[in-house]
Amino acid sequence: MSIKVQTYLSVSISLIILTTSLFLSIFISDKSSELLEKEIGNSLASSAFQLSHNLDSFMWSRFQELQVLSEQEVLKDPKRINEAQFLIDQLQNKIPSFSWVGITNQTGFIQASTKKLLINQDISARPVFQNATEQPFIGDVHDALLLSKLIPTKDGSPLQLVDISTPLRDKNGVFQGVLAAHLSWEWSKEVEAAILRPIKEQKKDVEVYIISKEDTVLLGHKNDLGKKIKISDLDNKGKNNEWNFVRWPDGKEYVTGYAFGDGYQNYPGLGWTVVIRQSEQAAYASVQYLQTFILVCGIVISLFMAVIGWFITKRVSRPLFDLAISADKLKNGEIVEIPLLRGIKDIEVLSSSFRSLISSLKQTEKQLDKMENMAHTDYLTNMPNRLALLEYMNSVRFDSSRGSFGVLYIDLDGFKSINDTQGHHTGDLLLIEVGKRIIDTLIKKEHFAARIGGDEFVVVLPIQENYLNEITEISHSLIDTLNRPFHIQDCSIKIGCSMGSAEWIAQDVSPQTILEYADEALYVSKNTGKNKLSFYPFRKTS
Repeated sequence: MSIKVQTYLSVSISLIILTTSLFLSIFISDKSSELLEKEIGNSLASSAFQLSHNLDSFMWSRFQELQVLSEQEVLKDPKRINEAQFLIDQLQNKIPSFSWVGITNQTGFIQASTKKLLINQDISARPVFQNATEQPFIGDVHDALLLSKLIPTKDGSPLQLVDISTPLRDKNGVFQGVLAAHLSWEWSKEVEAAILRPIKEQKKDVEVYIISKEDTVLLGHKNDLGKKIKISDLDNKGKNNEWNFVRWPDGKEYVTGYAFGDGYQNYPGLGWTVVIRQSEQAAYASVQYLQTFILVCGIVISLFMAVIGWFITKRVSRPLFDLAISADKLKNGEIVEIPLLRGIKDIEVLSSSFRSLISSLKQTEKQLDKMENMAHTDYLTNMPNRLALLEYMNSVRFDSSRGSFGVLYIDLDGFKSINDTQGHHTGDLLLIEVGKRIIDTLIKKEHFAARIGGDEFVVVLPIQENYLNEITEISHSLIDTLNRPFHIQDCSIKIGCSMGSAEWIAQDVSPQTILEYADEALYVSKNTGKNKLSFYPFRKTS
């Protein structure tokens, strides 16, 4: 009883499962990405706000401490400068963030300072003095000019400070001097580490930037410190704290949370922007892992089902496999009999049709080979004819691995008189012998020789190094061999040959054009003495 083939069962099952897995992977990835975007963005924005708040709170605390200290009468009385020295030293000991605290007189000369640094130095031209003669002053982060050599940093980097200063007035409100302080910027890194430590334990590639209102990087990647950085999403200062996908100046996109510092209580703030970013690749690593996991599971299940399907369809596919083996043997030129398979109706019909088709193709191939050979072969000399020559030249024309070619156009001298005096049969026999001598002279397999009609022959040979030398050498060999007598039907016949050559850079001109050039050179040889070689364009004869 014949049955129908259950074709491609295992493949179909595998494709269905794989497609389903791919769909689920994409769907879950999209949904997960959407949820994860908000979670990561909100987390970064919240951390940025927390860091900004802590920075402002810290600055407010230092601001208030200096304000409280400035109310002490001992700081306003020049006669009690030693007591003032003791107080500011105590302040620095208790709060190490104060890198330096000093008291100036009315003209800006330092009267007392922590560790007595810069005593009697004039700082009247400094913003820390100039901006605090009327009201308290807080300055942005800047490099320390006077203190950088006196107060070394832990890592040897330039000392960066934040200025806080306030005027000192006596009971009558008369200006007595300025209480000035420099806060070390190192404390910002401690705040950053405290806030980011739990974030970095959960997320990779998280970076913090603190950017001044002039767009200068105060804290961030070491390559960006002190540089201007422009982030388009942060242009509108004063916006709500939020997050977004932001393209940074390095050309990469980051999930970026940011917060704009607006001060704390009576501390007005310095307009800093706190930015926390995470690379998109790191942010979505978990989504990519989930997507990959689903795909891998789908592939594994697909392979498993493919194995099951293979066992199920083995009985059906085996006969088809036998037919495929027979077809491969036929392709490789082996003589094989196509089996007539029985038992499954569809395969039985297929094998029978295959047998008939192969038989028909063999007959057709024999006829085609014969016709093609006739179409490309000169009937007299069995050399390639003009059609074969043009096909060869077209086949190598656009082969970039080849260089230039020499095209040699050959015409026999005195052949017409032999036809007239000894008959066309003798002339045909002579042409056959000429073809043999040309082929025997062209010892390299890369050389291609053809008879293109009458007593005209063409040789195409790849140029190895020097076109003129190589063509001249081969033409001398051909002239010498064709000048030797031919023995045909007990007759000794002598002929000559004129040659024209053109160098063919195959990509530049067509085969027909280069043959015309070589033919023009041939007629130069004919008209200037025969039995020699001329080049196109005409250079010399030999």
